[in-house]
Amino acid sequence: PRRPNKPTPADREEGLIPYNEVIPVFPASWATYHYTVRGLRGIITAPATLESSVLFFAYGLDAFYTRLNPSQSFDALDDDFSHALLVFTLIALVIGTIVAKRAADDADAARAWR
Repeated sequence: PRRPNKPTPADREEGLIPYNEVIPVFPASWATYHYTVRGLRGIITAPATLESSVLFFAYGLDAFYTRLNPSQSFDALDDDFSHALLVFTLIALVIGTIVAKRAADDADAARAWR
């Protein structure tokens, strides 16, 4: 077989799961969660403004609408995100780049005079 049934310690460290001929499907991974859309006649999807998100609408006798993400909403900032720290970091990087550029120019000029 492609992957043995018993994972080696290296496989466990890498996070590989043991081979299983049936792929487990968890209700949390279904688009409609635990809800059933009766008399399903169609599904409409559209990209969302957030990266890696999609808007999902299923309709029939019932209707279901949600926004789907691959696993987590990793491209959205938390409410407690420190915008001030981000601005400070960017300013420090710009200043560091300017200082490094001037130091490199001074070193080039000193090397040219030798």
